[in-house]
Formats: sequence, structure tokens, C-alpha cells
Amino acid sequence: MKNPISRRSVIGRIGAAVAGVLAAPAAKAAKAVTQKILVTAGAPKEYDPTQHKWAMAIDANRCIGCGLCVTTCPTDAISLKVKPESERKLPPVTGREFVMNLAAGRGKTLIPLSVIKRSQA
Repeated sequence: MKNPISRRSVIGRIGAAVAGVLAAPAAKAAKAVTQKILVTAGAPKEYDPTQHKWAMAIDANRCIGCGLCVTTCPTDAISLKVKPESERKLPPVTGREFVMNLAAGRGKTLIPLSVIKRSQA
């Protein structure tokens, strides 16, 4: 069932529209000032931010093979190759497993919290 149109809702919508129309010039002025002060501060005069070239760097040691870099590369310069089974790294299933693997990689052993709780009883 639709809500009936009331005088209060009509006045509220008209008020919102008028406020939007009146606020538009102020918003444009604020945006222009912000861009002029913050965006171009310290940049050379000949610098054009629309012509900026970006570079992507990928850390091969942290790669989990998700393929997001391949799909986001605008020039199709990245491709994934299937590693042999012996070189594949699976992401940890839980946070605990991640922390345990991290500690083991640093040569440390962590005692699970459940073992500590049982030893104090």
C-alpha cells in the first residue's frame, strides 16, 4: 500500500529541491578552491594531472595467484602462469594458521592458547 501524499511531504520535497539549487554554486566554489589549493600546490606549472602515467609494481613473494592484477592492467602486459604443484602457496584458512606459519617462518614456535588454559587448571 502506497503512502498517501501529504502536504508535509510535498513541502519537504520542495524545500530540499530549493536547498539543493541554492547550495550548488557554493559547492562549486568550494570544489574549485579546494582543487586550486590542495591539488596544484607545489606542482610545476606545466604539470597536467590528466596526463599522468601510472606504474604498477607487483611483489612476487606476496602473490597468491588471484589474478586481480591481470584483470586490472589496462595494457594487458601481465599474465599468470600455472606454477608446478611443489611451488604453489595456498592462502591460510584461518588467522591462527597465518600467525602460526608466520612464526614458523621466523624460526619461532607459538603455543596455542587452548594448551595454556588447560595447563593452568
